[in-house]
Amino acid sequence: MPLNNYGVLKGRAIGRRLGSGSSPHYQIHIVEEAGTHYRIAINVRSQLAPSELMYYIKPYFVHPLTSTVEALPSGFRFRTY
Repeated sequence: MPLNNYGVLKGRAIGRRLGSGSSPHYQIHIVEEAGTHYRIAINVRSQLAPSELMYYIKPYFVHPLTSTVEALPSGFRFRTY
């Protein structure tokens, strides 16, 4: 299913906070080049199964989209189709 409205945030992660409670959200603190700060909230326990958050950290990630993301300006850009 395509997304009609979406945005892209390019910045550097400088902090995090683990979620807790019945609806935990993992929070990531992002700062972009101009100094604007963002908080990203990721729902780690959805009401729908499966609700587990799975991730993989790869130190040097290469993908065809990597060069596209590198070319983007820092900050948040909202896109509507």
